[in-house]
Amino acid sequence: MKNRFRVLICIMLVAIMGLTGCRAILDGSIDNGSSDIDTSNTTIDADSSENDSTDTDISSDISSETESNSTSSNATSSKPKPSTSSKDESPSSTVSTEDISSGNDTDNETSDNNSADVESSESESISDGNSGGSTGGIKYIAFTFDDGPSSTYTRKIVDKLASYDGRGTFFVVGNRLTSTTGAAIQYAVNKGNEIGIHAYTHSYKYNNCSESIYQSELSKTADAIHKYLPNYNITLMRPVGGMITDSRLKSCPYAVINWNKDTNDWRYKNPSGNSGKINTIYNNTIKNVKNGDIILMHEIYKNSYEAFCKAVDKLYKDGYRFVTVTELIGKSNIKAGKKYTHG
Repeated sequence: MKNRFRVLICIMLVAIMGLTGCRAILDGSIDNGSSDIDTSNTTIDADSSENDSTDTDISSDISSETESNSTSSNATSSKPKPSTSSKDESPSSTVSTEDISSGNDTDNETSDNNSADVESSESESISDGNSGGSTGGIKYIAFTFDDGPSSTYTRKIVDKLASYDGRGTFFVVGNRLTSTTGAAIQYAVNKGNEIGIHAYTHSYKYNNCSESIYQSELSKTADAIHKYLPNYNITLMRPVGGMITDSRLKSCPYAVINWNKDTNDWRYKNPSGNSGKINTIYNNTIKNVKNGDIILMHEIYKNSYEAFCKAVDKLYKDGYRFVTVTELIGKSNIKAGKKYTHG
């Protein structure tokens, strides 16, 4: 009996030892499987890292084209920035009709030396007065000033226009030219503005005065201008009151420049410095203004000058740029014996 019990105990011990061995074997197998899974995870992480590196390279390439080689520190959050350059403020290096007519002094010198075809393109890009707009949303107008020069306001008007890279056209009265006002028109021309003939005495209208008076008014004014601008080529004339006979127009050695927008500023010259009068001129200037306008003002009144400065600030913000009559119409399009009222 005891022997049987001992045998049974031995069998149980053997069975227990067998089970323990099997479990050890099984435990080793499971560890090996876990190691394979860990290795697989490591491979996946490496692939993911490679993908991130590729995105960084692509982002860097795009960024370098749009941000002038600036480096992004975070490839995932970095986005290409759109170009904010303006054709008006930063012209393209590629010359176009818009670049030629953009209004800086260098461009003017270039257009003077170019062929008639380029000048024609210049006219088309600046004028188009009935379109209400032009390429790129920029609109062009010509401020013109009669009855000067002024020892007080001519230079100030030139400087105000220049602050916006602009120019204007001044129709002068010959008997107002002195050493002081002569220096003022020299200053204006040096800044890219243009000078035209108005009258010598401002006492006659060219539709009813005698032929001798008419010829004298033109020739004496031209002589007075050439005293201070000896080599200046005078191409423009504005009749007093805009009035001239058809026969005198046809035989005129200058292009006759009238206007299509009258500010009536001379009506509000007094009292000088009156804010109400200044605002009236200002409103007359900006009301219904459009691309291609030739605007009539006078440079010898304080109220006109103050209103002009306000108008220029407003119009520039509204997309207008300020050019000479010749730039507005186009040099090749302006002919002696023809009358022009707008660009």
